Amino acid sequence: MAEIVLGMCSSHGPSLSTPAEQWDLRAADDRKNRQLHYQGQVWTFEALEKARAGTDFGLDIETRRRRFDACRAGLAELTRVKR
Repeated sequence: MAEIVLGMCSSHGPSLSTPAEQWDLRAADDRKNRQLHYQGQVWTFEALEKARAGTDFGLDIETRRRRFDACRAGLAELTRVKR
């Protein structure tokens, strides 16, 4: 009988493969979407932006780069472990 020896998962989304400098391209599409899902609710971009004012909703480029680098490092670790 087989034995599970490792289980792995990862979130998915454009920010995992899109360089931080291009994340604003995704925001342009999000502004057109009238059904953005966040914390169990459906929002327009404008309503979500207003509700999240003062949070990390609009990230500066350095924060985006740090988060992108952290995501890429995590994916590299998943790849290393599965081998």
